[in-house]
Amino acid sequence: MATTVVAPQVTRVSRDRGPIVTALVMAGLIAAAAASLAWVGDDALITLRTALNAAHGWGWGFNATEAVQGYTHPLWFGLWLLAGSATGNWLGTAMVMGVVATAAAVLLALAPGRSGPRIVLIGGLLLLSNAFVEYATSGLENPLGYLLFAALIAVSSADRRAVAAAALTGLLVAALVLTRMDYVLLFLPAAALWTWQRRDNVRALVAAAGAALLPVGLWFGWAYVTYGYVLPATYEAKTNLAIPRGQLIETGWYYLSFSLRHDPATVVMLAVGAVLLLRWGTAMQRSWLVGIALYLAYVVWIGGDFMIGRFVAVPVLICAALCARVDLPDRIGRVIDGPPVAGTGSRALAYLTAVVAVMAVAIVGVLLGSPATTLARPTTQRWEPMEIVLSDERGVYAVKYGGVGDYLRNLGKARASDGAAGQSVFADDSREPLELINTPLWQIERAADQWPDNPGPAALPERVVSACGGLGVIAVMNGPRVHVVDECALTDRFLAALPGGDPDMVALPGHMRRQVPEGYLDAVRRGDAGLVLDPAQSARLTAVWDRIRSQIPVS
Repeated sequence: MATTVVAPQVTRVSRDRGPIVTALVMAGLIAAAAASLAWVGDDALITLRTALNAAHGWGWGFNATEAVQGYTHPLWFGLWLLAGSATGNWLGTAMVMGVVATAAAVLLALAPGRSGPRIVLIGGLLLLSNAFVEYATSGLENPLGYLLFAALIAVSSADRRAVAAAALTGLLVAALVLTRMDYVLLFLPAAALWTWQRRDNVRALVAAAGAALLPVGLWFGWAYVTYGYVLPATYEAKTNLAIPRGQLIETGWYYLSFSLRHDPATVVMLAVGAVLLLRWGTAMQRSWLVGIALYLAYVVWIGGDFMIGRFVAVPVLICAALCARVDLPDRIGRVIDGPPVAGTGSRALAYLTAVVAVMAVAIVGVLLGSPATTLARPTTQRWEPMEIVLSDERGVYAVKYGGVGDYLRNLGKARASDGAAGQSVFADDSREPLELINTPLWQIERAADQWPDNPGPAALPERVVSACGGLGVIAVMNGPRVHVVDECALTDRFLAALPGGDPDMVALPGHMRRQVPEGYLDAVRRGDAGLVLDPAQSARLTAVWDRIRSQIPVS
């Protein structure tokens, strides 16, 4: 009698694709919002001028005759230099880099999320966060910080025995240090815990340490050889101040509180994240929360900055990535994530709850007079506090430089007409430096297009101008043959050693004007340090020039 054998039924368990699909959608929405609101601020143009000089043989400094590091983000500078040189489109490239890096960061941060509804909630808050969306572009390093922190959070949770993952973690740490050195405070607690958890895995620790220290060491070595200093001029300019620490802390607190007061979604993201992570987060997730607290305390300690929202943007991304991953108890998870097992019931109610919560935050912002940038799409400066000069940077430069729409509409026509006429866009002697502050973005791009190649050994500048506010646009629109003395000392080694700021008037946090010694402009113009009237200052200028002009002979 034949026997029939029946094979056991195999149940295929398919992975819930909801989170990854939802993360892709949210990344696309945020990228579209950032692209439509794209802008470039004046501080980014300081980096741009250095990149243009490097690309065209004028040296690695902000001014052609001085090797001074006036940027604080070496990795962002290097990427912009390479991409701008390859495309020939410097400002457009910076905006595209920002949008792409932000979209990739959002995807990395949200894709591991516990559910689609949770990703909608967190992604919606990011979309409404003024700080996060506005600094997705601007030409500064924020979007690269977004991407690297999202990647570090993802990689640092890998198998503790994996040497390759440890090496990648070290590389990401190095990249963050070279993106912005004060990012160390954000990842330091997590890095310490990560190291402790692998204390028995010597190979992993050696791999991570080597991958982290080698790139940073190479950069510091190159910086010292090239610039004569390990740290950028901005470090000395921002720490060498005549302002009491108590006053700086007061200013820093005002900056932080004002940035949060006009950004409800950012406050909600940070506050909810703090509650969830403190109550249900792992030790590693809580260590990241400690890093955020350290970083924001540091921002207050140094006196803040004048760019509203800039220094809370990266903490918001970190908080979002952590909230996407935190395991919640069932009683809360059912509300935020829906049914705990896919297929056991509809998650429509959870999605609806997430959407309603995001809409509620948006409505609160409108009622408070601080609507989300994504929704309001402002074209003017929104807030201008009177106690301390803070700046709604995107609003300011939407007026002064124009936005991405104005840039795209005018650039093609301008290139065609300028090429036909053979006209130079660089400023001439008849224009005062401050007249350049309202130069449209597309005209700044044309100046970058026309940046000349260095015809030979560096010579004395054709002209010397002095500025603090609007330094970037003044420097780019004057071209490489004009030496721009930075009265706030961010790009001037000689002035950076002078105490900055007035204890009776903190005018612009992070940008403290110096009293320029008499004769200094003439000394720069003629290449003669002896023209500085104060003998002690003259001797110091000689010593500084010996370090920063040694690689660039002055004829």
